[in-house]
Formats: sequence, C-alpha cells, structure tokens
Amino acid sequence: MRVLSIVSERPNIEMVEIWLLLSFYSLCLNRRHSAYSLAGSAIRVAIIMGLHLDIPESQLSDVCEREHRNRVWWTAYTLDRMWATKLGYPYAIRDDEIEVDLPSDRAISDDNSASDFPDSGYLVARIGLARMSEHIIYSIYGKKTQQVSLSQRVQEAFRGLRQWMDELPTYLQIDSKDESDVDPRIRSLHLLFNQACIDPLSKPCVTCY
Repeated sequence: MRVLSIVSERPNIEMVEIWLLLSFYSLCLNRRHSAYSLAGSAIRVAIIMGLHLDIPESQLSDVCEREHRNRVWWTAYTLDRMWATKLGYPYAIRDDEIEVDLPSDRAISDDNSASDFPDSGYLVARIGLARMSEHIIYSIYGKKTQQVSLSQRVQEAFRGLRQWMDELPTYLQIDSKDESDVDPRIRSLHLLFNQACIDPLSKPCVTCY
C-alpha cells in the first residue's frame, strides 16, 4: 500500500500486478468494495500503459514479454468483471475498446517459460465467462428499455452459457465420477459458471469466492 500511496505519472507493469494482488486480497477479507475499486484502478493504470492495445512486433519483439503484458491485462479484465458482476456495478472498460490478443501458449518454448505461463486454455475460458456475465447483467438488470421480453433475454443468456460449456476443452471439464483430484482452478471456473447460471434468475449475489 505504501508503494501505491501516490500514483505514478508513468506507471509500470509491477504496479498493475500490485493493484491486482491487493484486489484479490481484499476480496479474501470480504472487503468487496475495496476489491472492486482496486481492480478498477488496475484497469486504468493498465490503460495508461496501453496494455489493452495490440503493440506491433516491431515495437516489442520479445514473445515472453508480450505474453506477460497480455496476461496481466486479461487478469485485470477478469477481476474487474467478476467483482463488478457480484456487486451490480459498472465495468471499467467496454469490450469494443480492447484490441490486445487473448492469452496463448506461443511464448512457451522451454521449461522455464512453461512455469511462467500456465496453459492459456483456462484463462481464455475465464475471459469468455467474464464477457458473458457482462452481457447477462446489462441485458437482464439494465435500466434501459429492452426491445425483447425478459423471458427471451433470460433464454438468450442460457443459450450463451450452454454454448460456453459445450466449447470448453475436455481437460477443463469435471467428471462427476471422479471429482477428488480436480484442479482447484477448474473447480473455481465451474463455480463461476454456476453463479452465472443463477444470475439470470435472481439479483446478483454479493458473495466472496
């Protein structure tokens, strides 16, 4: 917190990472509003740095550094979306303003890189779920007048969620016959999916997970 007491005019990527760590830590303490505010601050600092933009390889040729920037951005994106959805608050940035590529495994060229960049499939799935949560909240709970009925909007939300589940890679799915050795990240992903299924039927629940 002392490091971030004064926001730098020229922030660096470590500052974004600190904002995100503090945001996640705040949620673990059930400080939901602090978590939301810190995640939003991380997004804004990342925007100042241009992490949401696609930088040409001529300006940044290091594949690992490019992937690091991408993953830090999308981590900030997913945290901002998740906390905002839980609280029913606005998001920090619209999807049409984001140009950067999704996480990929192209930076994994050796064992050292593999330890720095876990499989991108989980991250991409989580980003997709975060995007759908935005659509669900605004289409069902938004104050603007909608052209279609609530029932139609709820069914559309469920169709999107079913499509997300159908397109989920096999290794990210949970076999009900053997759940004892499931990766905690995969379990968390499915818990988020279940919450997204509940949201169209009831007001977003402010919970810590």
